[in-house]
Amino acid sequence: MDKQNFKTKWNWGAFVNPIGFSCGNRTYLGLLTLVPIFNIIWVFVLGAKGESWALDNRNNNYRDEEEFRKVMDTWKRAGFVQFLIGVGSFIIYLIILSMFFSTLTNLSN
Repeated sequence: MDKQNFKTKWNWGAFVNPIGFSCGNRTYLGLLTLVPIFNIIWVFVLGAKGESWALDNRNNNYRDEEEFRKVMDTWKRAGFVQFLIGVGSFIIYLIILSMFFSTLTNLSN
């Protein structure tokens, strides 16, 4: 099995859940997201390179590219769902915050 021919892609799981992805796939470079300020850049690096780092790790044994894709697609789907939930929560938070300030403005008049 030649791992060099496996195709790696952007992974939402690595981007949204870098600590879980890093520990789960033994890509410990991803734990650099624990460093404040640096993590803002590193999550993008991990999203782009996480799959290839997981593939290059000799402790991860994938029978073939199909098994590798199934594992990575699971991370990708879970990460994308987390991303959508996060964006939705942020929008709801902004709506509630704007309603709060609108109410405060109306009460002061």
